[in-house]
Amino acid sequence: TNNDFSATNNDDLSAWINIGLDHLSPSQLKKPLPNFLFEYVYLKSRRKDMRPNCKMYSGGLAHDLIQAVAQKKETLKSAVKKAETDLTFYSPRDEDDAILKERCAEQIGDIIEQGVGALKELNVKNPEIEKRIEIQLDGIAIPCIGFVDLIWEKNFIELKTKWRSINNRAATLPNAPPFGDILQSAIYWKATSLSPRLIYVRDMGVRLFDQNNCEQLTTDNLERCLDYARQTALRRQNLLKLSSEFKDLAKMIEPDFDSFYWNIDVDFRKEAEKLWRI
Repeated sequence: TNNDFSATNNDDLSAWINIGLDHLSPSQLKKPLPNFLFEYVYLKSRRKDMRPNCKMYSGGLAHDLIQAVAQKKETLKSAVKKAETDLTFYSPRDEDDAILKERCAEQIGDIIEQGVGALKELNVKNPEIEKRIEIQLDGIAIPCIGFVDLIWEKNFIELKTKWRSINNRAATLPNAPPFGDILQSAIYWKATSLSPRLIYVRDMGVRLFDQNNCEQLTTDNLERCLDYARQTALRRQNLLKLSSEFKDLAKMIEPDFDSFYWNIDVDFRKEAEKLWRI
């Protein structure tokens, strides 16, 4: 038996290639195993047909426009106008999503303003945006690739937006970053050697986490998270070596349909439930 965890072989590589993957990403590694199998082993190229809900869509929009203002490609005023206009073209997934669309339209200007204000307060000027990074996790046959929101001086910044609920309840800002965001930060930290900063933005304020006020962003914890990412990838690699057929793998894995990761396009969710015969 080869006990060298840093080594990979052709079987390891084939495990990924057989499902059409030539790289991993932080967002893949954050997904629970059943969702990963459904999206990457079962759906494959159909994955791109899964439509985001309005909060996700608005989050992407606000995020891109905050970056554009930071790079002086938009003014705050033009960014807000662009976001509000763009949002009118969003086609809701269902009735609830149509209500969310109204909520998001009410907030998106304030969220952009809060995000731009947070970067100004940090004195972020001319940041590099969406920088591609790549790391190789020990024992994993394919690289992990990501895109960093903003790089400025000796820091990288990840922006996360938080939106009001369908009942118009205020969004809550986390008291500590969720584990998935720390995992993503660990990968970016390893690739760039820069200090991580996480900014959570809602319509009424922001919350910033860095290595001074957040224990989870200390070097020791980032190393632990990196090892967790490696272990996750290794388990998936081992599983895919057993089979690249979804029906074989689904028999071994129990899906948690209560998880928010299943808050997906309703047709796709029904398809997943049928596959697991729920």
